[in-house]
Amino acid sequence: SYTASGQPAKELRDPFEEHED
Repeated sequence: SYTASGQPAKELRDPFEEHED
């Protein structure tokens, strides 16, 4: 998954996570 900023999610559950696996 990626964050809203387009960066790979560092956390398993990111507050700004988008489902773009």
